[in-house]
Amino acid sequence: MAKTLIYMADGKPVAALVNGESELNEGKLRRHINANLLRMATAQEIEKVTGAPIGFSGPVGLKNVPIFVDWDVVASEDLVTGANQKDKHLNYVNVGRDFQPTAVGDLRFVREGDSCAACQTKLRIVTSMEIGHIFKLGTRYTAPFEANFVDESGQRQHALMGCYGIGVNRVMAAIAEEHADEKGICWPVAVAPYTLHLITVNETDPMTHVAAEKLYGALTVKGVEVLYDNRNERAGVKFNDADLIGSPVQIILGEKNLKVGKIDFKTRKTGKSELVQQEEAVEYALTACQENA
Repeated sequence: MAKTLIYMADGKPVAALVNGESELNEGKLRRHINANLLRMATAQEIEKVTGAPIGFSGPVGLKNVPIFVDWDVVASEDLVTGANQKDKHLNYVNVGRDFQPTAVGDLRFVREGDSCAACQTKLRIVTSMEIGHIFKLGTRYTAPFEANFVDESGQRQHALMGCYGIGVNRVMAAIAEEHADEKGICWPVAVAPYTLHLITVNETDPMTHVAAEKLYGALTVKGVEVLYDNRNERAGVKFNDADLIGSPVQIILGEKNLKVGKIDFKTRKTGKSELVQQEEAVEYALTACQENA
């Protein structure tokens, strides 16, 4: 089958043909016919152009309408197309014999298994996230606003315009997507809202509270961003929240370890824990931040 799609290009009707299993790429079509504005024709416009309702458009007998054909259609034989009559189709339609295309080109979206135009390797379709883009706008805006320059030959020319953008919220979403596990986010140090997450196992214990306050102050003086969880909550709640928030390094202060002069450091990404001497905690935290960058 070949699908015949009717568009309005700069206010004039055009027809585009792709194979039945393909999807027309409107960007390719617009560039191919050099149109500034391209949109799908309305039901009324389609019937006016073809004489038939939506679903029965075809290239055979189409009058005063440019016909742009995808390469795959040209390479196919004995096609089924619309007949430009309600409830009717044509069989055994061939390009060149039954209708003449205005132009032929690449008009469809690529599919899994298509050959790369550059290296002929089979293409894979993967899910991705757009975090930035670049647009070549040409003279679309500079011509109407007469943004001109004089070239080396003394001729006035329209400036070529382009733009680019990076979506900060999209970058954050992409990082969270790539750096996460079933427990939550695992922020890289470079973009983590807080590099260290300081957690007290029992906030009501005076020794734990004093040690945490002292360590928090020492790290803050060193310029380290620390999220200090001194809530009077159960340890399990704090640990779950810490994993969900995803700071690169967690510092856990508990009565049992503090009694022997130890502080527990946990790497969020790997889940690895290590007990460190209390007096070495500040330097160890700074090193851990660098190692997890």
